[in-house]
Amino acid sequence: MPARPTSKKSAGDVSGTIIRGLDDCKTFAVFAGVECVNVPNAGCTRCDHIVAQQYPTFTWDKEYLVTPFGTGRDANGQSLKQEGGYVIRLLREDNTATATVNGSPVTWNGRFAEVQVNNFSPRCITASKPISVAQYMKGQACNGLPQFYEGNTIAKGDPAMLILNPSSQTVRSVVFNTVTTGNLSDHFVNVIVRSSDLNCLTLDGLAVATSNFQPFPNCNGYSYAVLQISNGSHKLECPQGFIAYCYGVGVRESYAYTAGASFENLQFKIQVDDPYNVANISGPVESCTGIDMALNAVGEDAISWEWNFGDGSPVVSGQTVNHQYNTPGNYNVQLTVTLVVGCGTREVQVNRNITVLEFPQVDFGPPRAFCTGTSIALNAPTFADPVTYLWSNGATTPNITVNTPGTYSLTVSNAVGCAASGSVLVNEIPPPVLSFTGLANAYCADAAAINLPSVVSPALPSASSFSVNGISTTTFNPQALGPGTYTIVFSLEDPATGCISQIEKAVIIQALPSLNLSNVPAQVCANTPPFALAPLASPANGTFTLNGAPISLLNPQNLNVGQTYSLRYAYTDPATGCSNQAETSLQVLPLPTPAFVDLPARFCANADNINFFTMVSPSDSQNGRFALNTSQELSSSEAQAFDMETLNPGSTYTLSYTFRDPATNCENTVSQSFTLTPLPEVAFIGLNEIFCPNDSPVVLASKVDKPGGTFTLNGTPLTTFAPADYAPGQSYVLLYVYQDPATGCSQTISQTLSIPSLPVLGNLPPAFCQESSLFVFSASPEGGTFTLNGQPVTDFDPSQYAAGLYTLIYTDAGNCASATTQFEVLAPVPPVSVSVAETICDEFGTEVPVRLDATEGIADASQDVAYQWLDLPSQERFAQATRSGSYVVLVENAQGCTETRTFTLSAREDCTPRLYLPEAFSPNGDGLNDELEVFGKYFTQFNLTIFNRWGEVVFQSFTPERRWDGTENGKDALAGVYVVKLAYRLLSESFLRQETRRLVLVR
Repeated sequence: MPARPTSKKSAGDVSGTIIRGLDDCKTFAVFAGVECVNVPNAGCTRCDHIVAQQYPTFTWDKEYLVTPFGTGRDANGQSLKQEGGYVIRLLREDNTATATVNGSPVTWNGRFAEVQVNNFSPRCITASKPISVAQYMKGQACNGLPQFYEGNTIAKGDPAMLILNPSSQTVRSVVFNTVTTGNLSDHFVNVIVRSSDLNCLTLDGLAVATSNFQPFPNCNGYSYAVLQISNGSHKLECPQGFIAYCYGVGVRESYAYTAGASFENLQFKIQVDDPYNVANISGPVESCTGIDMALNAVGEDAISWEWNFGDGSPVVSGQTVNHQYNTPGNYNVQLTVTLVVGCGTREVQVNRNITVLEFPQVDFGPPRAFCTGTSIALNAPTFADPVTYLWSNGATTPNITVNTPGTYSLTVSNAVGCAASGSVLVNEIPPPVLSFTGLANAYCADAAAINLPSVVSPALPSASSFSVNGISTTTFNPQALGPGTYTIVFSLEDPATGCISQIEKAVIIQALPSLNLSNVPAQVCANTPPFALAPLASPANGTFTLNGAPISLLNPQNLNVGQTYSLRYAYTDPATGCSNQAETSLQVLPLPTPAFVDLPARFCANADNINFFTMVSPSDSQNGRFALNTSQELSSSEAQAFDMETLNPGSTYTLSYTFRDPATNCENTVSQSFTLTPLPEVAFIGLNEIFCPNDSPVVLASKVDKPGGTFTLNGTPLTTFAPADYAPGQSYVLLYVYQDPATGCSQTISQTLSIPSLPVLGNLPPAFCQESSLFVFSASPEGGTFTLNGQPVTDFDPSQYAAGLYTLIYTDAGNCASATTQFEVLAPVPPVSVSVAETICDEFGTEVPVRLDATEGIADASQDVAYQWLDLPSQERFAQATRSGSYVVLVENAQGCTETRTFTLSAREDCTPRLYLPEAFSPNGDGLNDELEVFGKYFTQFNLTIFNRWGEVVFQSFTPERRWDGTENGKDALAGVYVVKLAYRLLSESFLRQETRRLVLVR
C-alpha cells in the first residue's frame, strides 16, 4: 500500500508480502486494500476505501506504461486535469530485480518501491525481471483539481487504486462501463497503443483522431490518449491491440479499474524462427505463405506440449515443431503446456498471433514490342497485401511506361520482406518512311484544289489518312480554305507491323492582294483638271485601263460629257507573286450655267444691305458664292447684306458668282464689274452743342455749308431749333441729309444738342444747433457755386454763426439757372453743471438717497428743456441715487439741441452693517427676482427659516449667500404668504438679533 492506513483495524503496510497456499493443489485469489487511506500521505485529505485483486505472478512482465489522470473541463468550466500527479508502487518477486522510471533507477524497500509523480505527465517503467505495478489517484487536497466553496471548501476526486497491465498484455476489443453513483460526474478512459497503430483505434464505432494521442517520452514506439467520455457503456476496438483504463471523479469521490487488458501466462512463451523472424519471442510475428517456420515453447517444469496452429491442420506435440502456412491470413497459435504441480499436473495455455502474407509472384510472359516514337506500359501483378515495387530503371510504382528497347526487371517486396523478381524483353519496331513529293510550301488563295494522295510517297491509299488542321480530308483547296497557315498531316499504318508513321508539313495560303479604289471618283465634272490615277489606288505600282486602253493620267475635259467609262486596276504582290484586279466606273458630268441679272453698273459709297443673290440666276444662297476682284471671298450673310462703305469710293470692282449644281456637285463661275460713286461732302458751321433753356431759336439752314437738305431732331423734321420748346436735362440728336443732284448719292451728318437740367440743392436741414458738427453743402448737377448771405462758401460750421436766419444760393456751371433756400441757426442749450458733495454707503444702501441736480447754479435752468437720466429712473431735473458710481444725464431743448454730462458718486467707508430682505419675489423663470436673496455683510452668526401657512419648514439657510428658489421638496412651492424668521449677529454687535417678517411668493 502507498501509505499507512488510517483505519483503526490497520495491520500496517503489508506491501511486498508473499502469500502461499497451505495446499499446492488448490488455487486462490488475493485482494489487497485499505479501509480508509490518505494518498500520498495523511496531509492530503480526504481518505477513502481502496481495494483491488492482485494479478498472478505469471502475468507480470518487464515493461509498464503509466498515464496521467483527467483532461478537459466539467459542466461548470472547471479543469479536470489532475495537475497534482499520482503515486506509483512497484512489486518484485525476485529481490535481485532492478527497475527504472523514465530512465531513473528506483530505490527498493524490500520487495516494493514507491515513486511520487507531482505533475500531469506519463511515465515509462522498465525492469530487469517481471514485476507488478499499481497506480494511485491522490486525494482531493493534492490532486490539483480546482476547489470551490459550498458552505465549506470541497473539491473533486478521492484516492483510487489501479493495478496496471504490462505492455505485452493487450486486447483487441473490449466493452466497458463507467461507475454510476450520485457524486461521480466526470468519466475518462486512458488508451495505450503502439505509435504505428494510431489509426486503428475506434470508440463506440467512431475513429479516435490521432491528434488526441501523445507519445511516451521514454518509451519509443508507444503513445497514449486521455479521453473524456459520457456516463454509460462504451466499446473500444483496435485489431493491433491496446490497453485501456477507465476511471472517474466527482465531489469527494473517484474510481478506477482496468477496462481492457489480457492476463496471459507469461512464464511460457512461444518463440518463432524463420528467415523473417529470428528468435522472435515477444514482438509481432509476420511471415509469408510457403515459408517453413520453427516454433519453440520456452519455459520450465513442463512435461508435454501440444500445438494448434489455427489453420485447421492437425494438433502437433513437442517442445519445438515446424509449420508452413499456405494461405495468407491472421492465425492464433495455441500452445497447451502440461505442468507438474505439488499434487498433480496443471495445464497452461499460451497464445500467439501470427500474420501470414502472400509471397509475391512476378511473371511478365512473352517479350513485348513497341513502335518507334511510341511507348509501352509494363504492369506489375496485383497483390492483396501492401507491397513495394522496384524496377530496374529505379521506378517504384506498380506500372511504368517505357520508350526504349531492352530488358526490364521488377522486384516486389511485401511488409515482411518476402520478395520475388521477374523480367521482360522489350523490342522497338521502326515505322515506315514517309515523304511529301509534290506539295509546295505556299499557294495563292485562287489556286486550284490539290489531290493529297498524289503528292506523297509511298502511295498506299488504303492504309493512308490525311488531315488539314486536324480535319480529315484528301483534298487541299486554297479557294475554299482561304488565307492562312495550314498543317497537312500524312499518316500510314504498316500492314505488316501495325506501326503508324506520320509526317506533317505547314503550307501557307497567300492572301490575294487587297486593292482599294475608294479614292478614285465615280463621277467627274467636265471641267475637272487632269489628274494621275496611280496615287488613288492602294497598293500602288499597278496598272490602269480605261475601257480597255492603258491610262495613267485622266483628263475629263477630253472625255464625252454624260458618258460612263470602265476603269480597271491590276496589281501583283512582289512578295507573294499573287495577283488581283479591281474595277470601277467613271461618269463625266455636265456643268451648270449661272448668269448675272439686274446688277447695276454703279453704287453709291454709302449703299448698304445689298443682296447680290437677287441679281443672279439661279439665286441659291446654299450652293452659290460671291467674290470681289476674285480674291475677296464673301460669306453667304455678307453677300445677302453687303455694305459698300467697306470699299473705296471711285474704284471699279469685279463681282464673281460661282454656282455648284447640288445634283452633280459641279461648279461654274461668271463675272461682271461695277463702279463705287463717292458721297457729297457737307458739314455744320457755327452750331453750338449746349443751349440754355432761355436761348433764342436758331434757323438750321444757316448752320450748314450746303443748304437744300432736310433736318430731323430725334426723328422729327424741323427747320428751326427753339431751346425753350424742349425739356431741360436731356440731349437731342440733330440729323442733316443732303443729296448730290449730279450723282443722286446722299450724305448724312449729325450733332448732339444738350439743354442742361435745373439745379437742385442736396438734403439741407431747416435748422442747425450751434453745437452741431461741420456740414458740407451739395447740389446737382455738380460743378456750380454756393453763396451764403451773398458770400461764396462750400461748407457750414454752425458754431461760427450767431442764432438767426440764413439764405443759400446755388448757381450751375453754365450760369444758366440757380436754386435758393433758407435755414436757421438755433440758440444753444443751457449748460449742465453738477456738483456732488455727498457720499453714499454701498454695503447696505442708505435710508436717505443722495439727490442729484442736473442744472445746479444755472440761472436759466427753468427754460423749456427735457431731461433723461440714463442710469436712474428719472426724467426730471432731479434724480436720487442709492449706490456709488457714474451717472449720465442728457438735456435737450425744444429745438432738439442736446448736451450730456456725467456725475460721479463716491462710496463711504464707515458704513454701519445692516440687513435687507425683500418682502416679495417671483420665481417664474423670467430672469427677474427668481430667487430670494438676503443683502448684507459682516455677519458672525446667521439663521434664516421660512414656514408655509401650515407652519411647516420649507427652507432653511445658515449663510446669507444661499438663496431660496421657491421650491419645496424639489417641486414649485405654492404662491402665497410665508413667514420668515431671522436670527443673526453683526460683526460690530455682541447680541443676537431675532426678527419675524412676512414674505409674499408670486407666480
